[in-house]
Amino acid sequence: MLVAGPNGAAELLSISGNQLFIDHGWNPEYVSSLPATPGTRNHIALTYDGSNTIQFYVNGVAANRITGNLYNYGVGTLEIGGTKMGPSFNG
Repeated sequence: MLVAGPNGAAELLSISGNQLFIDHGWNPEYVSSLPATPGTRNHIALTYDGSNTIQFYVNGVAANRITGNLYNYGVGTLEIGGTKMGPSFNG
């Protein structure tokens, strides 16, 4: 899982089963049209054009483009693992 933003208001890139999603407030808001394969290594990437297009990639294959907006959190707020979704960070 990858999170960015302040405690209690972060964007979260995560996986549940084989479904990749960006979550805000514990509800999947943007879901990849391509699954990851559980039990194997997957290369996962995400792009955002800064205005309204989100694109997931799984093992180099592009998923369907998604129209949506992400918050503009600074790179310094990125964390790998844990969660900032609740009132405190759990690393």
